[in-house]
Amino acid sequence: DRVPLFLQPETKTAEREALRELEERFDANVSLTDLREALVKVGLEHLDETEESLEQWGYGMTFE
Repeated sequence: DRVPLFLQPETKTAEREALRELEERFDANVSLTDLREALVKVGLEHLDETEESLEQWGYGMTFE
């Protein structure tokens, strides 16, 4: 299935850097679609770190 993905500029930059680094490690082209799916899968396996990122974006804040 296709899923629209909107990235913040700094995330897009990090994604491009990761793609270049992994292409160097594999000494081959890496599909951007495959990279994105791998990143999502790793994020799903590490929910604590994902939670930390969401908290940095303001999730979980209470205004009492």
